[in-house]
Amino acid sequence: LVFKAADVFMGGVNLKLPTSWDGAIEKLFKYALAEVELSQNFTQARRHSAELPPALRMVADSLVKDAITAVDTIQAVTRFVSTAIKLEGEGHGGNAGETLEKKQGNIFDICSLTITLLELLQRMSNVVLIHDRTDGPFDRAFVTLDQLSYPAVRIMVPATAYLLFPWVKNLPVGVVPPPYQGQQAMVLGDGAIKDMWEVPYDSADANRVE
Repeated sequence: LVFKAADVFMGGVNLKLPTSWDGAIEKLFKYALAEVELSQNFTQARRHSAELPPALRMVADSLVKDAITAVDTIQAVTRFVSTAIKLEGEGHGGNAGETLEKKQGNIFDICSLTITLLELLQRMSNVVLIHDRTDGPFDRAFVTLDQLSYPAVRIMVPATAYLLFPWVKNLPVGVVPPPYQGQQAMVLGDGAIKDMWEVPYDSADANRVE
């Protein structure tokens, strides 16, 4: 795709618009990291569990006592986070320990806590930034972070990728809320953009990335 505009203006930052979609997304991601301060705990799962508060490990272990399958584990984590953590306040910068301790946070904190608990259970996942269709059509010619402002968590089981929305209470694994079905999304991981793709529709079978 070739963009029609010459510049992108993001929160007071002028970026020279590249000639490809991939180039635009790379600039958007770097802007998000620098300006919105998405923490390493949010954009990338913490790799050293010894650095995390012991309470996180205790909670993670308690959630899987009755889990048999990988989906059971994922559902247990998602259900706990969505019911135990209140969606309120300005947030904790993606600090999972603080979010758990205070039992509240914003949608980014809640996704960060989910990613951390899954990692402690040896289930690696990625954060995804999604466009909400109620905000209007996704405009590829005017790329702004506002168009990709709703986070979710992507996890592979084992060849199927599920999207989790832990800030939506009691949402089953495999269900995509209507505002995000068929919308553009950015998959983040390891400090980089992993993919740009279209969110699947509302079906456990269709809810897969690859």
